[in-house]
Amino acid sequence: MYFGVDYYPEHWGEKRWETDLKMMKQLNFNIIRIAEFAWCRLEPEEGRYDFLWLDKVIELCKKYEISVMLGVPVRNVPVWLMEKDPSVAIKAHEGHLESFGSRYTTCLNNPTLREHALKLSEMMAARYADYENVVSWHLDNEYGDASICYCDNCRKRFINWLKDKYKTVDQLNEAWGMVFWSLEINTWDQLWVPLKINHFPHNPGLLQDYRRFTSWTTEQFVMEQGDIFRRLAPGKTITTNFQSMTRYHTDYHKLGEALDVVSVNYYPPVSYNSMDLDIMRGIKNKNFWVVEQKSGPPGNVHNGYLTPAPGETRMYTYQSIAHGAEAILYFRWRPSYFGQEQLHKGILNYDAFTNRIFDEIGRLKMMLQC
Repeated sequence: MYFGVDYYPEHWGEKRWETDLKMMKQLNFNIIRIAEFAWCRLEPEEGRYDFLWLDKVIELCKKYEISVMLGVPVRNVPVWLMEKDPSVAIKAHEGHLESFGSRYTTCLNNPTLREHALKLSEMMAARYADYENVVSWHLDNEYGDASICYCDNCRKRFINWLKDKYKTVDQLNEAWGMVFWSLEINTWDQLWVPLKINHFPHNPGLLQDYRRFTSWTTEQFVMEQGDIFRRLAPGKTITTNFQSMTRYHTDYHKLGEALDVVSVNYYPPVSYNSMDLDIMRGIKNKNFWVVEQKSGPPGNVHNGYLTPAPGETRMYTYQSIAHGAEAILYFRWRPSYFGQEQLHKGILNYDAFTNRIFDEIGRLKMMLQC
């Protein structure tokens, strides 16, 4: 099985990379996930790609017999793309464009975003197709976990989606019961998206179908992205990480159709539980991967998560494996001392020294024999 960790080499100096990989081998790790948030380093300016730093990381992994799950970052855009087309930003429920400066603030129906995201996917596929230790493509991160977008691009595509589903305006009016509150439309161009209104709710048929459409948008994009890697870099496992079934943003059964294997995050006991693992195994009726296994507390990222008690990290690792996980990658190797997740702990301390979580995971290697 795969046994490893999520690693962010772009957060640390190049001189540190080999030291980290040596320490990973002490834990018997045989895989790392990298680059899923690194678009600004892979394409610092439009059309100017820089893969040399990533080449070095992958070559070092080869030296230490560590496989690579290569993330393909396509939703956390570099600033030049937002400057090129500000409409890349999600139009929020309240009607404003979401600001640059966080994550998952871009619309998958935006033509500019789609063009550049799929181009980056093609460039990565072509470059790393023949790297034997690149064993998997991890398509972006946590698809669907963003604000719902209500922009003009979404409205146009939503109308086409409704035409395919209902065929005629009359059938749409009947299916949604639009006669209620005098909401019937006469042409498709009169159809609106459910932006925020002050007091009473939108028609429930509209709300439900817009959620379904939003999920479909994600499913179609992941399918297009996956097709690129199957065409240009065949033979490497295609996956992306799902979340707890407490999320209601995506039809994971549909999204799973585009993947070779289902992957999931696992941060118990708050928000995640063993039922999530069983559902993941059922999506494709086969075992799954855990690509973000909780190691330390997520801190201010997810309020309510506490530091794991002694033995807890190992216990939840056993639980994942018992429910069908064929890969365990811990999040994360080392906590960052900058950025929005700097209180999210890891296997190492901030100063890169080991801690009891490191020792606890070390005791797993004899059992796993990866």
